[in-house]
Amino acid sequence: MTKEDARKEVLRLWRDLPVAQRRTFAQAEAFAIEIEPKIEFESLGGKLKVTTAWLQRDLLDLAEVRRPSATSPQTIRGTRAS
Repeated sequence: MTKEDARKEVLRLWRDLPVAQRRTFAQAEAFAIEIEPKIEFESLGGKLKVTTAWLQRDLLDLAEVRRPSATSPQTIRGTRAS
């Protein structure tokens, strides 16, 4: 499997877990350890390190989506001068 195919498969399996099981970096690392023997791809950086990084990045990306921006309507609601 290519590295990109492996990344997609790892993220698919990760996202199939209930949200409560994929909230922390520790959970991401534990999941990476669990699936490492099942996912085959070439990597100079070590499969576990790469897989863990993919999962942690996914957590960070999700956190960015959940964080309201400073200009979102919810953030600035009620600040309009009458």
